[in-house]
Amino acid sequence: MAASLAIHGMALLWINAEQQSDAAGHQAIVEISLASAPPASSSVAQQRARASAQTMREKPLRKTADSRGESSVAETAEQKEVADSRQASSAQADAEQSSREARESRVRNHLEQFKYYPASARRRGISGEVEVAFELDSLGQAKLLKIMSGSGYSLLDDAALETVHRAEPFPADGGAYQFILRFRAS
Repeated sequence: MAASLAIHGMALLWINAEQQSDAAGHQAIVEISLASAPPASSSVAQQRARASAQTMREKPLRKTADSRGESSVAETAEQKEVADSRQASSAQADAEQSSREARESRVRNHLEQFKYYPASARRRGISGEVEVAFELDSLGQAKLLKIMSGSGYSLLDDAALETVHRAEPFPADGGAYQFILRFRAS
């Protein structure tokens, strides 16, 4: 019994010492960046704004001429209406883009706090990058989580998924996100 306790005690001390030396001797780096293209899931408002802008570009101006061949006041008013509509669509698209970027930044910063790089991968010097995609529900829980591009190491792929799960709930309610997690042992 005493021998068993001694062996277990030594094992715990060895594991603790190894974890401390890993923490001191090996710096685990997990970089998280926004993937180059977010998942194909744009909001209805964005689609309407694009369609409206396209319609405005394609809409021909109706010209009416008076007896001297000059354009009427109606044409000028219609041109102003088209220009105003284009400006409003552009402003709305800019606001939506800014809002989306702020939401993505909040989610990425939150995810950064829960980075997970397995000690066994660090010890073995395993590096790689994993691209993950997920959607958030109204409670900030990751749904439809999937690996878009794996690292070639199941250990790192699993660590990327674990990072997302550890970060739940996210500080956003809804939306689709795609991030690249880069694992490096230095």
